[in-house]
Amino acid sequence: MVQVRSPRPARSVRGTPTLLRLATALTVLAGIAFGGLGLQGLTGRSQAVDRARAETADLVRLQTIRTKVVTADAAAGVDVLLGPDQVTLTPHDYDWALQPAVIGMSIASRQADDAYPLAVANLRLTQYTGQVGAARNLSVSGNSAGAADALTAAAVTLQGEILPRLLAVQRASERRLATDQDDAARGPLLAYAGAALGLLTLIAIQLWLTARTRRILNVPLAVASILLAVMTVAGLVIVSASQRQVDGVSTGIQPLVRQLVEARVAAFNARSVETLSVVARSETAQDPTWRASLASAQESLARAEQVASPTPPHAGADAPRAEVQAATTLLGDYAAVHEGMVRLARTARVRAQDRDAERVLATSPAPDALPGAFESFDVATGALLARQVEAADDGWSGANSHLVLAGWLWLVAGLGAAVLAWRGLSARLREYD
Repeated sequence: MVQVRSPRPARSVRGTPTLLRLATALTVLAGIAFGGLGLQGLTGRSQAVDRARAETADLVRLQTIRTKVVTADAAAGVDVLLGPDQVTLTPHDYDWALQPAVIGMSIASRQADDAYPLAVANLRLTQYTGQVGAARNLSVSGNSAGAADALTAAAVTLQGEILPRLLAVQRASERRLATDQDDAARGPLLAYAGAALGLLTLIAIQLWLTARTRRILNVPLAVASILLAVMTVAGLVIVSASQRQVDGVSTGIQPLVRQLVEARVAAFNARSVETLSVVARSETAQDPTWRASLASAQESLARAEQVASPTPPHAGADAPRAEVQAATTLLGDYAAVHEGMVRLARTARVRAQDRDAERVLATSPAPDALPGAFESFDVATGALLARQVEAADDGWSGANSHLVLAGWLWLVAGLGAAVLAWRGLSARLREYD
């Protein structure tokens, strides 16, 4: 008797082989998503850190330009006070300060938004240098009244046309830097999303496979999950180290640099007002303006002390906070010399010898004269500022360490996990063929 075999029933769409094929596709896609999103997120952070480092360099350049032009203005006043003696006595401080400002304006205009205001500022700087040159030449020829008028016009050009434009460009650079820092913080979120997607998908499919096939472990799928987990932890460690470097720059070094720059600009503004007042013989009338600039410098130093680190950055170095405190003391010493100059100016109106003594006090590099007393503050804050700028650049460089390498390793891990998961599920699928 011939036995007739009944036909095999059609497989259900929700049958195990179909679900295995769907699970295989999901695990492969999860691995690719893990690798692709990880690469994009970590390299995106690397690019944002690079942009922030470049923007920091531009910001430092703009801060230097602002400082140098007011430094040059103060030095111009000393040249005019020296009169005919400036040819033999001047140390060329004016030219030395002005040169990096002129060069810096050309270099700093790499951003399209900055090009126009910097071009206008550069044009006004040309006007300013012409006015200062006229004042210096008039003082050499003995025309002190004409020199005072020309120097006053130069100060108006500087304060009204140049410094506001430079400050506006600096503020725009600070906003771009803040945007770059935000981009750097958001970059790893894409990698974390890919990691969560990849790991959760592989774990969910492993659990489903265990319940469906009654087998506790699919070795290739488990190895793929472990690979993604290890790479995720490594990425977290690298990003955390990078973020610590960024935080050290953005919350520690940058605020200190900003306040030091503002303190130096305000202090040099005070020196500029001071020398112009001696040239124009308006010391008493200009004293409130000088005091306002000095108060602004002292306030910036007080804020700098608040944000400065109380511990030395390395062995043998002074703590930044202690250096700011020392600079504050030096600025106070300069202010005391200024008070003596104002008292002397009141008597110089009636006695010619006191006028000569006042001129010496306003031009001598001796420690008990105005230029000498101020130079101690200038040197102290300039050295501290230079070290902080270098530390900021080192911080950005350290924040970018291993990010690109981690991104590519993340991609390799994701693709490897996709291959392992495909092999593990394909083996189960072959059992149904």
